[in-house]
Amino acid sequence: MSARSDRVKVIEQAEKYVRGGRIKEAIAEYEKLALSDPQDVGTLNIIGDLYIRLGHTDRAVHSFERVAEEYEKRSLYSQALAIAKKINRFVPDNVENALKLGDLYAQQGFVADAKNVYAAVAARLPRPRRPPRRWLSSRRSSSSTGRTPTRGRPWPACSAASATI
Repeated sequence: MSARSDRVKVIEQAEKYVRGGRIKEAIAEYEKLALSDPQDVGTLNIIGDLYIRLGHTDRAVHSFERVAEEYEKRSLYSQALAIAKKINRFVPDNVENALKLGDLYAQQGFVADAKNVYAAVAARLPRPRRPPRRWLSSRRSSSSTGRTPTRGRPWPACSAASATI
């Protein structure tokens, strides 16, 4: 029996499981194919789709990331972009994946789309905290009075004699 006929049998069995609603068994069959050919993007994409049907988003995204990486290795950037969009649809809050999507948009010449993705990422990043305006104004006035900005009282004097531990 040839490897080709074995592959066909595994695919037929996996499809039979999918039609019967036995998604976990189908994934197991497709995983066999992925182990024998880790660069088979079609199989990896199917595995990701099946994990989505099960609600296992993290496993699906991992599978989709492998597909996108393989497309990039083959310089098939438009396909990698399509998979990156798919990933972003399932995990829109993941900054790393969103940046990758923006990079692929830019690489393909979709500058406006890249800017939109980058702007969305920037909006989600934490901003540096600024002191309240009230604090800033009292801080400026305290330099002339010698008082601290906290309730107008000076800092307590510390000395070795008065410090107790």
